[in-house]
Amino acid sequence: MYKLGSYRQRLDVSFGESEIREQFNTIHLSYLLQQLQVESEHLNSLQKRFSRPTLNIGVVGLMGQGKSTLLKTLSGLTDKEIPALEGGACTAVRSTIKNYQGESLANKNSEDTTVKFNGVGSSLYGIQEQMVLPKPNPSVQVEVTLHSESSFLNEVIYPYYDELGLAKKPYSLEEFANQVFPEQGVAGASHEEMYKRLCDDYHRNLSQYRALIRSGNPRSLKIQAAEITDYVMQKRDGTQQNHLTTFKHLAVKEVKIVCPFKNPDVGKIALVDVPGLGDSKLGDETLMLETLGKEIDVVLFIKRPDPQRYQWQRLDTQLYDQAAQALNDLEKRSFMILNYSRRTENLRAARPTELASIGGKSGDNESGVSDDVYQSIVGATLYPTSAFVFTL
Repeated sequence: MYKLGSYRQRLDVSFGESEIREQFNTIHLSYLLQQLQVESEHLNSLQKRFSRPTLNIGVVGLMGQGKSTLLKTLSGLTDKEIPALEGGACTAVRSTIKNYQGESLANKNSEDTTVKFNGVGSSLYGIQEQMVLPKPNPSVQVEVTLHSESSFLNEVIYPYYDELGLAKKPYSLEEFANQVFPEQGVAGASHEEMYKRLCDDYHRNLSQYRALIRSGNPRSLKIQAAEITDYVMQKRDGTQQNHLTTFKHLAVKEVKIVCPFKNPDVGKIALVDVPGLGDSKLGDETLMLETLGKEIDVVLFIKRPDPQRYQWQRLDTQLYDQAAQALNDLEKRSFMILNYSRRTENLRAARPTELASIGGKSGDNESGVSDDVYQSIVGATLYPTSAFVFTL
């Protein structure tokens, strides 16, 4: 900037005509540099996108719409790896599931030939105690990234302080642990739920997950497929207080899973699951925008239509608008997946929802597909319009 200003002064002196000098002085170097910075960031983003080895498909939806079930359907994983249970959000962590159709991941990473029996290391060819341990799945590789103290405070805890207007943010886990939260700290129903989440989930249970969070940078752990649910599942006791009964997910930043998908022909794709939006947990919207803006090529919006309400709800359109902030040309890069549930028999709701675009347009079935044909393809393939129906 200083050099450009210096060159500008030298050129300004060299101009003989005052009219040329006036036009030259109308050029705002600071504005041009700002625009160059913006374009440079766009180019860096495109470079990262086109250098990725996979096509990244983001799966986005409100809480309890069937995202986890869709991920299982596409990847071939089970409830043991991706929990999908009735009632509220199951997965509370951003997860990336990458298709890998090469040699066994166990063979690829077979340098360590030591196994454990009763907690004691033993050579594969040595004497082993008579104990049966869960057999690892060699086709699934899992990496869990845990929050550091700094990322946990900045990304998880501080959003509550900002939204609720709480004073004196903690600058360490120790300070957070020692803070005293009054029983009635905020006013308003929505803020009360957020305050309860901060106090009951994160503060009261800190001792349950604190050991996973360390100073420095976020760290990664290699775990077995059978351990995934321990780190991503959010489970509650079902009482009036609705207390958490699982805690590790509170310390997890993200999870990456590499496995062979059920259909090997899908190629090099990765499914990116963003935690379900719509509850009182803060930070998920920011996480969604960051994920969509930096990691996603195509978006799948998933919705389970209410059998009693056929229209798009305000939360649905808000979710779409939020995603549009992070992805340009979203209408060309996104698809709506409607979850047909046999349990709730919402097929009648799914059809008009499908035929009405999320932008608010409505109309008759212009696809020319008869009811009989429609019934025959529901649950097996895609409905040939802008929104698709799956039986999950």
